[in-house]
Amino acid sequence: MRRASLFTLATLALLGSAPLAAQAGNSCAARGAKLPAAGAWSEYKTNEGTMRMLYLGKETGGERLELSVDGSRGAMVMQMVVPSYPYEMTDVKEMVMQRGTDAPMRMPEQMLAMMRSRMPNASSVSEESCRRMTEVGKERITVPAGTFQTTHYRDSTGGTDVWVAASVPFGAVKVVSRNQTLELTANGTGGTTKITGTPQDMPMGGPGGRPRGK
Repeated sequence: MRRASLFTLATLALLGSAPLAAQAGNSCAARGAKLPAAGAWSEYKTNEGTMRMLYLGKETGGERLELSVDGSRGAMVMQMVVPSYPYEMTDVKEMVMQRGTDAPMRMPEQMLAMMRSRMPNASSVSEESCRRMTEVGKERITVPAGTFQTTHYRDSTGGTDVWVAASVPFGAVKVVSRNQTLELTANGTGGTTKITGTPQDMPMGGPGGRPRGK
């Protein structure tokens, strides 16, 4: 279970670099990255299965994003609230996770604080990562979702190549890193959460742990 949780976090960080890359350049930080309209989603095939990114919308606490994965380690849905976009993983304000048909679990503040402390200061969804991206060129590429006219960017320090198109929610058409390849299979609007049920407080032992006092 722990490995699946880390995979979802890592993949979210990787995809987060795509819309940033679309804004890359000397004025990247000033421009900022743009989220798609609420309900917009993109689905990808990865080395380990399928993944869907969904923007649920703005709320009092910030922007709510959702990542769902389905692969060899089972199905997992993760929601998180960040204060703004782009963001650092250390800025995550809320996280809810649901594995398969289990009840959704909300990470308590103490556990969330521990997660923040272990995150790098500059994640791949930060404005710093945007500034590292350099344009390779305009390329027409074909993925399972179809053929797209894209801009190809490369993060020379992180070994990541990103192909983006403004018409695709979250920007990413294809992402290739040292250990992972993602390709767009579908995208659309009107997406809704895959979280079912009312989130419960996660025990400090993690999603597979036991509630306190039991």
